[in-house]
This record gives sequence, C-alpha cells and structure tokens, in this order.
Amino acid sequence: ASDAAPAAPPGEHINFFADIEHAMGQNEEHAKEKAVKDMQEMKRLGIAPLALGDGASEASESKPWYEYAMRGEKAPAKSNRGALLDEEERLKLTDREKRRKLGADPMATLVKAPSEGEELARLEDS
Repeated sequence: ASDAAPAAPPGEHINFFADIEHAMGQNEEHAKEKAVKDMQEMKRLGIAPLALGDGASEASESKPWYEYAMRGEKAPAKSNRGALLDEEERLKLTDREKRRKLGADPMATLVKAPSEGEELARLEDS
C-alpha cells in the first residue's frame, strides 16, 4: 500500500481534498453572488453587455439636448438639482451668469470705456 500524496502536475499545489470537492459540486449561492459581483464590476467599468433598451437614454425621463436642436426647439433649462425652471427663474439665472462671467473677464475691465461723466471728473481733478 502506498501512503504517498496524490501526484500533482509540476508547478501546482497538492490538493488533498480534490475528490471531495469534485463530488460536492459548486455552491450555487456563491456562484450567483459571484456573477452579480462580476456584472456590477463590468457595469462600473462600462464594459457590461447591454440588452436592447438598457441604454442610459431609455432609463432617463428627459430627452437629450440634441433632440431639441434637431427640431429647432430650445431645451428646457434645469437648475443644479435637475428641476425644470419657469421663464422668470431662467432669466434670473442667465443674468446672474452674465454678471459672473463679466466680473471674471479681465478683458472686460480693459476694454470698458469710461462714461462721459467719469471723463469730465477726471479732467477736472487734474
């Protein structure tokens, strides 16, 4: 009788319980959890296979900007939180944006011509 360990291919570890593991089969719960985890990882990386109708445009309720542009319509303005804005709020937002951009623009201060009153006051002071 031979008490030697089972022979393993060179470069691999010796598995003393291979026959038991093979007889038991795989754990179905573990296989399902692993498949779900692998799918989540693939979705995170953007390489998950998608079925028809699973794209991002189908999942969102709003239309993309280019659908409005093709029809010559203006896309509805949204706040930072995604809510649709009415016309008054849209005007406030665009005015605020214009003021912010002008304040941050260094050329606006260089190109800005002084008004006639400022010009006369400067000449009188000299």
